[in-house]
Amino acid sequence: GVLIILAMTLDKVIAVKLPLKAKTICTPRRAKIFVCVLWFFTATYSSPQIYGSGMLYVSHTSLCSAYVYTNAFIDAYSWINIVFNAVVPLVGLFVMNFVIIFAIRKRGKYFHSQQSTMMKGGKSETVSSATTQDNRKESARERQLTVMLLLVSFALLILTLPNWIRFVVYT
Repeated sequence: GVLIILAMTLDKVIAVKLPLKAKTICTPRRAKIFVCVLWFFTATYSSPQIYGSGMLYVSHTSLCSAYVYTNAFIDAYSWINIVFNAVVPLVGLFVMNFVIIFAIRKRGKYFHSQQSTMMKGGKSETVSSATTQDNRKESARERQLTVMLLLVSFALLILTLPNWIRFVVYT
């Protein structure tokens, strides 16, 4: 769900901001553990929906409702649900995506300035052209991954936001 996308975005932020430490921080084992913890957390905080949902009968029409019973717990839980499924992801994705965008722009400016410095200095052009080509390939790959992650994040925001706005308005 949305928390997994937040975790993926956090992984990309670490890769962009700490490229030398990223492979030691973000290991497959840690990712599996983190996903299991997120699934457990999601299952735990979603469990009250089992007890509060059901069919609502209004003037000979049946409606499926997430919260049939109203009490203080269900009212509080509905707002906690909005926070964990809408507010935290909206703010988290917004902040982390802009961190990624600015870090990539800054790195692009740095690589461009390094490339122009190397060209002016005229130092061993065979090594610098091979290094520049490797940097370009790595940069292009990183840019593609980042664009994909940004598209998924913004699609999630755009597609889920109307549902949460509706929920807030009608609650």
